[in-house]
Amino acid sequence: MDARVFLYDKTGEAWRLKKEMQAVLGEKGMAWGIGLHPEVREKPQKAEGDMRSPAGVFSLGAAYGYDPAPPRGSRWPYRPSVAKLLCVDDPVSRHYNEIVTDSSDRDWRSAEPMVRTDDLYRRVIVVRHNDAPAVPSGGSCIFIHVWKDGKTGTSGCTALALNDVEYILKWIDPGAKPVLVQLPEPVYREVQAAWELPPVVTKPEI
Repeated sequence: MDARVFLYDKTGEAWRLKKEMQAVLGEKGMAWGIGLHPEVREKPQKAEGDMRSPAGVFSLGAAYGYDPAPPRGSRWPYRPSVAKLLCVDDPVSRHYNEIVTDSSDRDWRSAEPMVRTDDLYRRVIVVRHNDAPAVPSGGSCIFIHVWKDGKTGTSGCTALALNDVEYILKWIDPGAKPVLVQLPEPVYREVQAAWELPPVVTKPEI
């Protein structure tokens, strides 16, 4: 699913569009996730393995990647990925939707390696969907990561070109508590005022 990413800064009550980027979402679109937004009971609801990206408002977790350090200038918490680092996607595990180091006392039957055979996880930012605490089968391992290309959808994440993911890593400020707002455009326009979201702008300010 094609998408556009808009990066906004806020000073006082004023929003400023910083940059616009191309992205891809889940192969089957979006479904309501569990995040910072008010509960939405409408369907579809995000579920494990549904190939949908979560819709809503979400805080961001730590960044991970194949390189020993984040891009120069990044202030965001970063952890180099290692071979035994996994994201658990087994809903019956007590570690469901957590990134853990594989060990002999594992209680999961499935988990996603954070080091892949491709570059999709070269740069990763955790999207904090369904983690406070995790609802079993509510969806797991949701990231902002590198795309395969601009036409191939994801299994539920938000994917962009490598240079754009790195730009985001250098841009986000931990002190500003950035969030990801991810909605179909008609829904965004409907909730924009009530959720105090930035207005839809089509051209970044210089």
